[in-house]
Amino acid sequence: MDTRGEKNAAEETSADAVSSSGDADGSRQVLLSPDELKEYGQVLRQRREHLGLTVVEAARLGQVSRQTIHDIEAGKKAPGRGDTCRRLDKAYRYVGGSVLNLYNFKQLPVNADDPVPAAPPRVPTTDFRAELPLKALIELVEADQRLEKMAQSSDDPELRELRQAIGRSTDRLLRAFVVSQVEGRRAAGHDDGEFIATLLAVQVRPPIADDEQDRDESAYLRWLLGRPENIPPEDQARYAEQFASRTQGR
Repeated sequence: MDTRGEKNAAEETSADAVSSSGDADGSRQVLLSPDELKEYGQVLRQRREHLGLTVVEAARLGQVSRQTIHDIEAGKKAPGRGDTCRRLDKAYRYVGGSVLNLYNFKQLPVNADDPVPAAPPRVPTTDFRAELPLKALIELVEADQRLEKMAQSSDDPELRELRQAIGRSTDRLLRAFVVSQVEGRRAAGHDDGEFIATLLAVQVRPPIADDEQDRDESAYLRWLLGRPENIPPEDQARYAEQFASRTQGR
């Protein structure tokens, strides 16, 4: 057999036509048919069953929701952004980049427990953290707000589509920054004070992107900020493990 695609070319899509995201991790735009989605989902399901893992256990390993595992294995959707694919690599114990290569390049996944990998991943599999300049982030948010007002008063569909794309990226960058700040304060034992009150006012809201990974990150932030309403107990337990792992050594 030669084999995420988060609902358009940059988001999770339906089973009718699936586009993989164009992230900086090397993914390219690919359209997948319903049959291909089912075929690739079966590859993942067979791997999970071979490992003797339940859906719940695989979801816990990859730090994704059970629904994500279920829907992808059932061929209802493709993985979305590169981060989701990396989590699924862990869930199915694949070499990094395997799930992304399956859905983008039609390559069979490489098992992490193989003595010699069949092929190296075609995309970078390691992230190196970069410090995010706060001034640049603030300027980006302000520019996005101006663009949103322009798009709302315009009849140009391309302008509205462009604003949606920029808004999604801005939303993700801002949420990543806020999550990092809140994690740091929680790990250091700082009081909430005005800082957390401000974040509660601006960040406890649905993400712009209708994407599984974005929804999960947003729920994790709400959990960090002490707003666990409507978050299932199993996800809260997963977030507690995620927080402990990400703040270890801080």
